[in-house]
Amino acid sequence: MRFHVAYNQNGRILAAAEEGADQPAAMAGTTVETLEVPAEFEDAEPLEFFHRLRVDVRERKLIRGI
Repeated sequence: MRFHVAYNQNGRILAAAEEGADQPAAMAGTTVETLEVPAEFEDAEPLEFFHRLRVDVRERKLIRGI
């Protein structure tokens, strides 16, 4: 499962939308990319897991948050 994700320089997710839906708008200080959701969250609803994820900015992938 892939999502369009808007995040800040610290990897905090600011907005997300399923692939195929409207992409979050890019704003100053944010990056928008399409990223793969980790396998452990594949069956969960987006609202159930996005508060538990962040973006590894160097690797440009979603990871479990701290």
